[in-house]
Amino acid sequence: MKKHILKLGIVLSMLLFFGAKSLFAQNTETIQKQVDNQKKIAVVGYATANYFSKGGNGGFISSTFNPIFVYRPTDRLSFNAELEVEVADAEEWDGAFALEFAELAYELNNNMTFYAGKFLSPIGTYQQRYHPAWINKSINNPIGIQNEVNGIKRLQGDSEIGMGLKGGFYAGNSRLNYNVYITNGPKLNDDGSVNWDNVGMDNNNSPAVGGRIGILPFANSTFEVGISGYRGKAGDKTAYSNVNVTLFALDLNYVKQTDFGKFDVKGQYNNQKVSDGVYPGTKVAFQPFNNTTSASYLQLAYRFPNSKLELVNRIANFNVPNQVTWGADQTRFTTGLDYWISWNTVFKFGVDFANNDATGIGFTFAMGL
Repeated sequence: MKKHILKLGIVLSMLLFFGAKSLFAQNTETIQKQVDNQKKIAVVGYATANYFSKGGNGGFISSTFNPIFVYRPTDRLSFNAELEVEVADAEEWDGAFALEFAELAYELNNNMTFYAGKFLSPIGTYQQRYHPAWINKSINNPIGIQNEVNGIKRLQGDSEIGMGLKGGFYAGNSRLNYNVYITNGPKLNDDGSVNWDNVGMDNNNSPAVGGRIGILPFANSTFEVGISGYRGKAGDKTAYSNVNVTLFALDLNYVKQTDFGKFDVKGQYNNQKVSDGVYPGTKVAFQPFNNTTSASYLQLAYRFPNSKLELVNRIANFNVPNQVTWGADQTRFTTGLDYWISWNTVFKFGVDFANNDATGIGFTFAMGL
């Protein structure tokens, strides 16, 4: 009996030894794969600190940290995600933590990439390319396109959830880029405004379709012009079931380095049309009206030759129907001076004027990571 127990103990010991060795080998292989993958991960992003004063009231209004994670396991497969950690407007809330975008992409060929997830709005160029504080040369964002001011809504979302195809190709000395996508689509409010938050289930089972085409006609790529379109149902299955939102946008970008300095011109025009209808949250609750809203901005920046100083001027317009209660026509002019500490770090000072608002003064310290 004792011999049988001894043999059994020896067998179990051998099984445990070789099993543990095999398990250790598997764990080592898994750990090595994780180490190899970590070599393919990059963390970039940006951080800001902001001060703003208007109408006799001022303070350090916000501080943000936006890490962007870039993972590229193969030459064709990638994943990009941005988190936003923000402390702002302490009277209302202490801060925010949000997922700005999380996009998976697979490069089908040199001219086309499939992507899906939560992605920055491809309408125009401002949201996808210029809104980070160290890239945006002004102290604020243009009204109607990226920013909400005094109840004035924006005419496109920060981001969309869906999937699409994007890419580009050469046409002689010119270049073209494109982006087509489908999303859950916007939602409609009772006051006739549009809610661009389309997270979750589609409220009407009717995806929206959007896209942009950009053209760089010159071989040196100094100038680009783009046209965007977007259309989708906004009402749910019972209320405003036939209401559509149609968005049209134009954008331009011109950058030229000369002996007299660097010139940088950017602009965008958005036109949003919501189906004519009767909206109870308006000034004419029982009458249909032309629910068309537009927003635009034009910005000129000039950097002095061999200098860290850059002048920035921007004019922005926002026009809303007379019948709505969620804003008023507004024109804003923002002028400022930027001091570039390095290629990715800037200190911005600016003054913001508006035809129906108090003058504001702001400082922004921004760094690209």
